[in-house]
Amino acid sequence: MTLRGVRVTPESLDRDFLWVSLGRYQAAVREPDANREIRQAILRVAPLLRTAEDPNKSEVGIPLESIGPEGRDHLHGVFSALKRVLAES
Repeated sequence: MTLRGVRVTPESLDRDFLWVSLGRYQAAVREPDANREIRQAILRVAPLLRTAEDPNKSEVGIPLESIGPEGRDHLHGVFSALKRVLAES
């Protein structure tokens, strides 16, 4: 996902993980309400991912193999939350 005016993409994909930035490069994502919304969206994709609950993590890697059919249905929610937060900043 790329957004006009956003220099660093808030997520990336490699062979094993979907990486989601929780504000490392985007100050708007560090705002408590926005950060909580994104973390909750991540947990809907991968409910057992404890790192999504750790407030000290500025990036979360979701193992692709952990995303089951129900989690795939919620991926759009992660991207939508990131897009909304960054578009409003």
